[in-house]
Amino acid sequence: IGGGDAAATAAIHLTEFANKIYLAYRDAYNWEPSWDEQIEKSGKIEKIKMNAVKEIKGEQKVSEIILDVDGTERELNAQGVFIEVGTTPGVAIAQGLGVELDEQSYIKIDQTQATNMENVFAAGDVTTGSNKFRQIITA
Repeated sequence: IGGGDAAATAAIHLTEFANKIYLAYRDAYNWEPSWDEQIEKSGKIEKIKMNAVKEIKGEQKVSEIILDVDGTERELNAQGVFIEVGTTPGVAIAQGLGVELDEQSYIKIDQTQATNMENVFAAGDVTTGSNKFRQIITA
């Protein structure tokens, strides 16, 4: 679920593990055009413009997602949900401690995951990362 680069890249990466991927977004998507080419080329990703996610169903694991698509409920069989929305990393606690951020509000780290503060390390999508690659959410 999402309409930006994070959602597009996550969907593309998930094609390695899933036969069918629904990429649901509101209003309009705004990922890079090159991602759209890869989405189409994969043959596994269906883009769905929706108004809202109405419900995620399942017992102990996801089995179905219900979307509001132009006022009509659309039911999708699914085994998982990845929410890839938002562009600002959640770094308020780190920032409050004095950890240095870059101009896009990502925590600056070196190759050992160390920040500018002694014994303070950071990892994951909130960091600049040594390879600049954003991770998809893993369960």
